[in-house]
Amino acid sequence: MKITEVPAEAFSGPIKINDLFLNSDIVRACTLDERLSTILGELLDGDPMVCNSLNFIYGSTQGAHYDSWFMAPPVKDKIVAASICLDENAEDNGPVFLYPGSHTIPPYIFPHGKIAKLDADLGPALRYVEETSRDIEPVTFYGQPGDVLIWHGQVLHGGSPIKNPSRTRRSLVTHYWRAKDYRSSLRTKITKNGYVIKRAHQEAAS
Repeated sequence: MKITEVPAEAFSGPIKINDLFLNSDIVRACTLDERLSTILGELLDGDPMVCNSLNFIYGSTQGAHYDSWFMAPPVKDKIVAASICLDENAEDNGPVFLYPGSHTIPPYIFPHGKIAKLDADLGPALRYVEETSRDIEPVTFYGQPGDVLIWHGQVLHGGSPIKNPSRTRRSLVTHYWRAKDYRSSLRTKITKNGYVIKRAHQEAAS
């Protein structure tokens, strides 16, 4: 829903604030910081383009998933995510967990023949995740404010349970595609080597 319509009590627990990069100069400056953009450009083999941003107040508590389910890149594997820590990531405030090497697992193909979820049921994909990752030991990221965690868009990850509901885990998570894989009319250059996708906010649910 639109942020202006979110009830105040919703902000006292896990919540995702989508795409503030579309409106906020501060968020764009963080997501396309020169040092970060340089690293992302090396990983993507091309200038990064912000395609989505998520601001969190608390840990996400989201189960293990692949980012490509929700934002499959125009070119295979050319998707990277970065999480900028604004709070300490501790054992009790729902830190991020990741499955190292899971990006080498062949992606699940949904019934429409692609790796993006679209409107497909996630049940079979989650079962596939359980079967293919059972031999991988997940690791937990205990970052400090100012630390940045970067992962491949095909790395299985999620948010641990929150053990202390009073503790926030504020963060800015951004997903990037490669700018050159997107039409120039649908992207905006913001920095020397950083772009944002040109689109409107997602429609609020009716």
